[in-house]
Amino acid sequence: MNKIKVTAGIAAAAISALTLAACGGSGAQQGDSTASAAVAAKDYNGFYKHTADVYKNYVKLGEYKGLDVTKIDRSNEQVTDEDVNNQIEALKAQYTETQDVTEGGTTQKDDIITIDYTGKINGVEFEGGSAQGSTYTVGSGQFVEDLDKGLEGKQAGQDFDVNVKFPDDYGKEELNGKDAVFTVKISQIMRPSEPEINDDFVKAHADDLAKEGFGTGLATLDALKNGIKTSLAESAKKSNDQQVLGEVIEKLKETSEIKDYPAQELESLKTNRKSNLEQELEQYNSYMSQLSGAMVATDENGETVTAESTETTAAMTLDEYVKGSYGAENADAYVDEFAKGYLATKMLVTLIADENNIDVSVDDINKAGEELASYYGYNSYQEIVEKFGAEVNCDTGYQVLYNKVSTLIAENSNEVKEAESGEAPAAEETQASEEQSETSEAAETETTTAAE
Repeated sequence: MNKIKVTAGIAAAAISALTLAACGGSGAQQGDSTASAAVAAKDYNGFYKHTADVYKNYVKLGEYKGLDVTKIDRSNEQVTDEDVNNQIEALKAQYTETQDVTEGGTTQKDDIITIDYTGKINGVEFEGGSAQGSTYTVGSGQFVEDLDKGLEGKQAGQDFDVNVKFPDDYGKEELNGKDAVFTVKISQIMRPSEPEINDDFVKAHADDLAKEGFGTGLATLDALKNGIKTSLAESAKKSNDQQVLGEVIEKLKETSEIKDYPAQELESLKTNRKSNLEQELEQYNSYMSQLSGAMVATDENGETVTAESTETTAAMTLDEYVKGSYGAENADAYVDEFAKGYLATKMLVTLIADENNIDVSVDDINKAGEELASYYGYNSYQEIVEKFGAEVNCDTGYQVLYNKVSTLIAENSNEVKEAESGEAPAAEETQASEEQSETSEAAETETTTAAE
């Protein structure tokens, strides 16, 4: 079955809470090390409390309850029927199958076809009117109307002509209002089959729907809709609470005393962040290298075409890439600042959790892990653990911890009215917003790299 993956309700919150691949150690935790080890899910709670004990040597925690934070619009926590129906439609797309009907089939609306075509005006081919091996969805309207309609009801393997009249306002002087003939040959016809989301569908996919966070033991469409509504509301609240926590953490960085950072964990963060930057740079330079030999454009039919280019692009250095993409003077300075900022957040979150006796259970980790597995296309959380090692439990456990601290902080903060329109926010609030955005983007990069 060819499935189109969609974002489940938990995805955004899950990504922003994951650690930056700090799991670099192996074996049992020893001494004052905070580098994550290959711990079983049942041992994570003890592991995080060990790190909290170590972090106390580096941080004197400031006051974090009763702080004023920017008032958040929480209207997204009130899930509407439209929101639920949109998720149902997403499930339809996710579970849509495609069937090859090339042999003996005739094209119909929404079929995905592979075609060769040549367009002529008065028997002469015109620029941009021909393509080989082009993929097109019948009835999508991406071709001029006459050609689009002329692709319906056709068989594969035979040449056929379609008479086309370009609109008077087509947009290209040489084609406006002109009559043309397109000679077309279809080589493949793929037909999507969208499922009906009903009680039978829910029963047949109950396990998968549970992994996506819509509830366990689902047997009816109504139960699924209720599960979706709950999931979307929880996801929205989680995201809002994390926004509050982000603002509180930035205030805490100013009021807490951060004496130093655990050296081993800090170096692990630096190594991983720099490695990711190098991968980003490699992909960027590879892309630019391809463009240096070919100029990409789009023709009047929406098809991608290339033309030879004499321009060349020199490979960018890591320092140049970091300066252009992240606004830092050089890679080492950026990596150092980033790692310290992230580790400061992690220490503060961990200490708040420890001070409030927050626990992370095996069920907590497995639930979050299954949701991540569904989001990244794995069959189960266990498959991720087997592929990347039990260190993954550290990432997932911290995700749970972060979410629980978010809820605690949101319940113990004072949401006050934000600045009036046109009124500049305080400098520290602007910086907090920028750092929070940067941390979320980097966390997503790290998570995606690990899950590929």
